[in-house]
Amino acid sequence: MSSRADKSLTRMLIALILAIVLLAGSVITATAMLKQDEKKNEQENSSGSDGMIDLIVCDEEDIERVTIDSVKDTYSIIRDEADADGVSWIIENRDNTDISQYNLMLLINRCTTLRALRDLGKAPSSEEELALYGLDSASDPVRVSINVKDKGVYTYLIGGKYGAENQYYFMDASSSELYLGHQSVGEYFTRTVDQWRDLPGIDVQTGAINYLTIERKSDDGLTMIYNSDLISGQNLWQLISPFLCDADSNKLSTFFESLSAITMSGFVAQSAEKDWEKYGFEDYYLRLAMFQAEIKENGEPVIKENYPSQILIVGAPVEGSDERYAITYSMHDASGKLLDEINLKSLKVYTISSASVNLLRTDAMDIANLNFAMQHIDNMNSIDITIRGKKEHINITRKNKLDDDHNPITDASGDPVMLTTFTLDGETLPEASMRAFYAKLISIGLAARIQENDPQEYGSEVFSFSLNTTSFIKDEDGENIPYSITASFYEMDLNYYMVEYNGYRVCKVRKDYIDDIINAYGLAKTGELPPLRDE
Repeated sequence: MSSRADKSLTRMLIALILAIVLLAGSVITATAMLKQDEKKNEQENSSGSDGMIDLIVCDEEDIERVTIDSVKDTYSIIRDEADADGVSWIIENRDNTDISQYNLMLLINRCTTLRALRDLGKAPSSEEELALYGLDSASDPVRVSINVKDKGVYTYLIGGKYGAENQYYFMDASSSELYLGHQSVGEYFTRTVDQWRDLPGIDVQTGAINYLTIERKSDDGLTMIYNSDLISGQNLWQLISPFLCDADSNKLSTFFESLSAITMSGFVAQSAEKDWEKYGFEDYYLRLAMFQAEIKENGEPVIKENYPSQILIVGAPVEGSDERYAITYSMHDASGKLLDEINLKSLKVYTISSASVNLLRTDAMDIANLNFAMQHIDNMNSIDITIRGKKEHINITRKNKLDDDHNPITDASGDPVMLTTFTLDGETLPEASMRAFYAKLISIGLAARIQENDPQEYGSEVFSFSLNTTSFIKDEDGENIPYSITASFYEMDLNYYMVEYNGYRVCKVRKDYIDDIINAYGLAKTGELPPLRDE
């Protein structure tokens, strides 16, 4: 064969080989494109209208078991066989007394519609790269296994957080497919058993109690009683410690609303027995008790049986946190024990937030009616006024106001119009001016509690008064004596007088206001004090 023929044959062979290579390349490319389209279609078919990727879609009845395995805890959630309706879930082989059924249902619902925000492709194989997603062995990712009827077991590893919205990385353990999930994926699937528990709070309504006391470390606390007012006869909340005063209804309502919103912030232990002192309950930081009481004649409260009651004890700070340890107990019916009968050391231990503790440290001044002497003049028999040692006694009498025919005059509601007479040493004082003085007197407001940096030694008494009411109380001998509201004011500093109110020396009053009252009293006796506007 000639050389020319050889060359021609060679060229033909090369062309044939090139054609075969090109054909094979086209087949490979087409196959890859088909596979890519199939995967794209598969993802599109498994995605919802919102673009999220469905990983598990089933009915609640199809969930057989959910197992969560982490370095902190390992447990399984199963259907409660004791529930005839089969709608309850329990944590297997654990105490389910206070496990939140509502929260378990949220987890099960998450399992029936497990979705991913994004498919990130195959997870990297190196530990160094897996660490970027919190999925390396050193990070100890939580392993979640979801048993679905007729579909098998889906197992995922929960990684670290991503972004400001606290989304989570997670990986299919069988396929190594990496996903980005919603915040709830991390929140629900990484919990320990204790984090599924219902956290108790202040669950005794204040309308069901009549006695509330808060004992506090380093201050005099707070005690209130819901009682019949000696003067008006109406039931109202009154402070009896650290000083005697009616509570301000608006301030008290806000306090009670905040109190009822208190909830423990976390679970610590099933019992305080072993670490009672470690938790700080022996020398507690704060103790709240609420109950229905029967008050003895000596003023001591006795807890009534079968009435709602609650106790909360706050102990030591949690290390590295602004929270504190706490135990609480409440009783709503006869099935519970009285507060003074329970074994406090047997109670579960929780944590309580600093915000809740601060609320329980509310000062009495913040809920008291600071106008402690505010009483209607019709409830008064007499007034004693003492200015720098000189005491004067003013009698108060009332009689019907008569018309020209000597018939009683009535107001629009049909009640008789009364004439009030003020008498000092047999002399009648100007009524309009004395009413104006009385209005000033009962408007005295407590300015603040006396603090450690305030003077602790006081000068002489400058002014005092006693509002002697038409009501009576029993003395030590059981005799009825008039009930009086008394207050004395002593030199303290340039701006304040210390006020001793019904025996309590814990507050101060503005000096200029008391000096104005002293001046007003002198003007009232001579009729020079301007009358009230509605006179």
